[in-house]
Amino acid sequence: GGQDALLKLWDANTGKLLWSNAGHTAPILALGFSPDGKYCLSYAQDEVLKVWNTLDGKLLNTVELAETPNHPLRFSELDQQLILAETRSVSSWSLPELKKTTLFTLPKSLWALAGGSPGNQQLWYAPTQDSIALYQIEQKKNKKKIKIGAFHAGLSVDKQGRILFMDAKEK
Repeated sequence: GGQDALLKLWDANTGKLLWSNAGHTAPILALGFSPDGKYCLSYAQDEVLKVWNTLDGKLLNTVELAETPNHPLRFSELDQQLILAETRSVSSWSLPELKKTTLFTLPKSLWALAGGSPGNQQLWYAPTQDSIALYQIEQKKNKKKIKIGAFHAGLSVDKQGRILFMDAKEK
């Protein structure tokens, strides 16, 4: 995906182009594979989110978003849900149907979304520039909040629960 609004799937082992589709009317901003590899998703400046079949490139579903997602596309490995952060909310979207369920909303803008914990029953996010919080999806509440100092970007959590971020302070 890119400025030409084309979505292309390549075989990394052979270098062969598997398929190419012109599904967007504006440059593509974000891409992602579902954890099982059956679907790929694309989001573009046309404010449209699309789900594609990775086998044949067939467009399976399209939804116009009310606002531009402010973070990369993330997925729940447990239940094949897209986790999408908007300005003040985090939602899960079923695949390939794209049915939206709001997980939680915030009083202020969301700084960053890191993704799920092992088992994907929890979700790390940054409600402010100097803290991160662990949200329990089933209980619909925050489990803990950690002060980390000001960070710039790149909040990420691995399957062991380790947190990686880029500190905004200059040394």
